[in-house]
Amino acid sequence: MYADEPNNVGWWDNMVGPGKSLDTDRFFVIGINNLGSCFGSTGPMHTNPATGKPYGADFPVVTVEDWVNAQARLIEALGITQLAAVMGGSLGGMQALAWSTLYPDWLRHCIVIASTDKLSTQNIAFNDVARQAILTDPDFHGGDFYAHGVVPKRGLRVARMIGHITYLSNDAEYFDANTYLLITKALDYFDPAAAHDGDLTRALAGTKAKFLLASFTTDWRFSPECSRNIVQALIKNRRDVSYAEIDAPHGHDAFLLEDERYHRLIAAYYDRIWQDLGRKA
Repeated sequence: MYADEPNNVGWWDNMVGPGKSLDTDRFFVIGINNLGSCFGSTGPMHTNPATGKPYGADFPVVTVEDWVNAQARLIEALGITQLAAVMGGSLGGMQALAWSTLYPDWLRHCIVIASTDKLSTQNIAFNDVARQAILTDPDFHGGDFYAHGVVPKRGLRVARMIGHITYLSNDAEYFDANTYLLITKALDYFDPAAAHDGDLTRALAGTKAKFLLASFTTDWRFSPECSRNIVQALIKNRRDVSYAEIDAPHGHDAFLLEDERYHRLIAAYYDRIWQDLGRKA
């Protein structure tokens, strides 16, 4: 929640809070804005100290791994040596999975919801079409539209429509255009198995956390098959892994919505984490 906007609710508000599935009466929750975001962290609209102008299209490309490394620096600065869990949905699920491989000793549980270890060719194509809609908007001005006092609304509107085909959210215009480009590229580039000749089992061999994965039957953006592939790789590595496939009609955005079975699943898993913490205390 933004302190200066008291009517705004935090991300995943139906999931995180006192008495909710992720109960903040039990757990201290840290939510971190991604580097390059247009909300809270340094992004393309901020001033580049080297030029005195907004970064715009000169903002460096960031990856899921970059975000996780930045998050780890914050966790370290806070003096935290281990996390009870890292949890994320969709792109956040990619980050949770990356946490388990990059910092295996730092987390006890990894919760990956409606996510994938890499985008399908179809998903990458949708992302590229959305980017081209923004890049070819005359108001984009090569990413320097801030100086012209305009916003590439037409390109963002097309990007929104493309996004609406694959998931319910229609909020592309909510994003800074350069941030939208950065986020979709980070999605495209994520593939932890790439450094292991495409072998996801080898990519996850160094993980130590216990895992929960959840998918939704009508999600063809990140289909249940994507989660099952991760589950199989974890089982081959003899990891403790739970998997739930939830029959929900809301497509990819189901992970953001209120579904009683989904929320009960998360609540039950956090009960397990809480009980494990009590036994280790």
